[in-house]
Amino acid sequence: MTPIISSKNAVISDNTDTDSIKFPYRSAVGALMYLMTGTRPDIAYAVSFVSRRMENPTKNEVTQVKRMFRYMRGTTDIGIVYRPQESGNVLECYSDADNGGDEASGRSTTRVICVYSGGAVSWISQRQASVAMSTTEGEVVAASD
Repeated sequence: MTPIISSKNAVISDNTDTDSIKFPYRSAVGALMYLMTGTRPDIAYAVSFVSRRMENPTKNEVTQVKRMFRYMRGTTDIGIVYRPQESGNVLECYSDADNGGDEASGRSTTRVICVYSGGAVSWISQRQASVAMSTTEGEVVAASD
């Protein structure tokens, strides 16, 4: 199981669903953000994705948040483990960007993770501030973050 459905299938739907949703969406996303910032870099992209629609979430967004909680429940044994002998005191940083991954705005999503001693020490997943005109430009913006 993954924390979110692939980005091509997880397009943020329009808000045509007018039914009132009785789900504490803000609190749920806040709890996931708390977990993501402290111990779970594997859900960073998914949390970034669902936090885009804090006002009037549709049933699709609520379903995505519930899927993330099911993922967390099924992966309680996953965590960050530091092994000092593994990397030889080298900080490794990786960055990536998708070109125009947000179909609504055309902006790319930057993902960065820094690993030390075999465990993540810093990570981020966020939409870029501007629209990249090429894949290379998106990757350069991600690397500069």
